[in-house]
Amino acid sequence: MRLAVRLFAGLAEAARAGSVELEWGGGTAGDLLARLAEARPELAGRLRGCRVAVDLEFVAPDARVESGEVAVIPPVSGG
Repeated sequence: MRLAVRLFAGLAEAARAGSVELEWGGGTAGDLLARLAEARPELAGRLRGCRVAVDLEFVAPDARVESGEVAVIPPVSGG
């Protein structure tokens, strides 16, 4: 199955796209980040510390991701 993954901030800049499509057979949020790094090597160094959100809610690294609206959110800072 193809899964659309939305990207933000530096991830979108590095990918030169606001989203990417991955071949996805299901797995955890951690698996999704690993698959994204494999499919898009230019993102690999930027994924550390990123969080995965499914259907507008952050999920734990061990949470199952089967489908839905998926986004990868990089760490943010500010004051």
